[in-house]
Amino acid sequence: MVNRVYMFLLPILSGCLGPSYYYQTINGHLDLLNRRVSIQQLIKDEKTPIKLKKQLEKTAQYREFAAKTLHLPTKGSYTTYADLKRHKATWVVFAAQPFALTPKKWCFPVTGCLEYLGYFSKADAHKYGEKLEIQGFDVFVDGSPAYSTLGWFDDPLLNTFIHFADEKLIALIFHELAHQKLYVADDPTFNESYAVAVSQIGLLLWYKKHGNSQDLQKIKRQLDEKQEFIKNVQTMTKQMETLYGSSLNQSQKQKQKDQIIADGIQKYGNMWPKGWFSRDLNNAKLNSANTYGRLVGQFMDIFIKVGRDMAKFHKTVDKIAKAEPAKREKMINTLASISDEQLY
Repeated sequence: MVNRVYMFLLPILSGCLGPSYYYQTINGHLDLLNRRVSIQQLIKDEKTPIKLKKQLEKTAQYREFAAKTLHLPTKGSYTTYADLKRHKATWVVFAAQPFALTPKKWCFPVTGCLEYLGYFSKADAHKYGEKLEIQGFDVFVDGSPAYSTLGWFDDPLLNTFIHFADEKLIALIFHELAHQKLYVADDPTFNESYAVAVSQIGLLLWYKKHGNSQDLQKIKRQLDEKQEFIKNVQTMTKQMETLYGSSLNQSQKQKQKDQIIADGIQKYGNMWPKGWFSRDLNNAKLNSANTYGRLVGQFMDIFIKVGRDMAKFHKTVDKIAKAEPAKREKMINTLASISDEQLY
């Protein structure tokens, strides 16, 4: 699972975050922008490693497919490349109360309230996470290979993901471009689940056109694994919700919470993604997975319902996005329930 954070250069300072947070945000993003080099320039440069040239050449095909087949805005995004000299673009902090699955939120202009907070420094992210843990929060810190500026800037390809396997690189590019197509302030689960659905639909369509039967079967197996992963996360989430809503005291809740986690590790620890359930499993980590996956299946069902037409799909989702927040998820579930077909 890939996590992402949306940052802008001129946020209004909020009460919960000091100037140092915004200073690192501005400096981190400016550093990224200053490292950008034209892809065409790199391809022509004899000093550019052959392996990198091949990867950069592939991305032009992915951008074209995203524009023509998936109806995503490409603009100037992914026409440049930046080497950040590190293995992750950002590190993202998730937090939740120890006996509630309601995520801690950080609110900003334009992006609205997010269920995660991003840092350009791994040390800074973990330092902030430690502060939250001292305050009693469940905390999960994860590295992210990419982030989107929602079209405010021309996002570059990065060394943190350019050498991903083809299917992973394709999905990442489609995902990030989907955020430029549609973004709803204050609803990260809607935004991320929509983008994941677009990336997975796009991946299937790409390999139907450009891959062989073996490639397509491989993608289908991977998508099945991801769907199974989200089901497992939701099973544990429901168990936690039932526990936290009970009349047990905190000591009893903690004991049962520990047991649910131990059972989850035993049951799912060796399943895809291997080790995910076995490390740092808590409310914040469950929330991180739910943010990116809880509504993916419903969005895919909507794609089927509109005749597997991407233009109609985007139009339908855009209508849902404009609805009142309280009605939005109900509309998604209602539309999704109409279709009983399988995506593949």
